[in-house]
Amino acid sequence: MNFVMVNESSMCRYGMVDVYLAHLRKTLGGPQTPPSVHMAVLRCFHNDRDYRSMLSCMQRRLKLTLTISTEMHLDEHPGCPAWIILDHPVPMYGTSEFTDSHATLHLRKKMIDPAPCETIIHLLSHELSHIVLFSTDNRLQRSEVAVDLTAMLLGYRGNRASSWSEYHTITRWNKLLRYLRLPYKTMRNLIGSLSPEETEYAVSAIEEMLSAEKTRA
Repeated sequence: MNFVMVNESSMCRYGMVDVYLAHLRKTLGGPQTPPSVHMAVLRCFHNDRDYRSMLSCMQRRLKLTLTISTEMHLDEHPGCPAWIILDHPVPMYGTSEFTDSHATLHLRKKMIDPAPCETIIHLLSHELSHIVLFSTDNRLQRSEVAVDLTAMLLGYRGNRASSWSEYHTITRWNKLLRYLRLPYKTMRNLIGSLSPEETEYAVSAIEEMLSAEKTRA
């Protein structure tokens, strides 16, 4: 595969966002904005905690024709709230081999159930963006930062700072502390690879792209 490993820790973070956005725009196309009805449907599904339907709705919009199954984990492990397992190598987007391929999305129920809708949209769009980058053999496919930026370019950038909000992940220990009416800890789930400030910077850059495209049109 034609990927490169980038030492992101040695780069200026805002400069990295600019460089990555320029590359992703060139290889994936300009920024998108989902129709308001799409986002409304996602919120309805979230109200029912129907993550499978949220995923399917987003998958159809992105024209990802492979089969994606979901596996819900009920454990209380405080690890990653979501991750995706792909066939390797991932077939090229748009081919019959891609349509015949399979991926499995894993979700930790006790971590995602308390999360607001925007956080779940962020999680799902991030995992789907892994598929986008791998299936197009993008040279940034190994970068989590590029995956976040891809999700934003594909239209899932609204209120992403809410994904940094704190919410309770109740462990057995925390349940005991709550029962005893003692203070218990919250876990800050840092969803994504960009800080809130970097996220705002990226969203502003993408909105400027959209404005420039409208001006040219």
